[in-house]
Amino acid sequence: MTASPEFSNTDARLAQVLRRDKNADGQFVYAVITTGVYCLPSCPSRPARPENLRFFDNPAAARQAGFRACRRCHPDQPDWHMQRLASLCRILEQDGPAPPLDELAA
Repeated sequence: MTASPEFSNTDARLAQVLRRDKNADGQFVYAVITTGVYCLPSCPSRPARPENLRFFDNPAAARQAGFRACRRCHPDQPDWHMQRLASLCRILEQDGPAPPLDELAA
């Protein structure tokens, strides 16, 4: 993962995080020093103060700096959402009645 020029400086990266820009996902990750967590730029978690953010070119660099992956956006598993969706589709494709929504949500 190498940041393209539009995502290479701190101000540009901060702007992408504040906009929760999905186009920036895969270009860099950001970490919040107060929580010890790193996230994708599009993470829906509560925004952190800009002074508490640190930017890294990739998840490995954030881990090496002592941060852990966000449990909401899963920055170390870029296709996590697609895997979950595929597993739900497999459940719905099974013969018989569909499971209740609360069971699918779990």
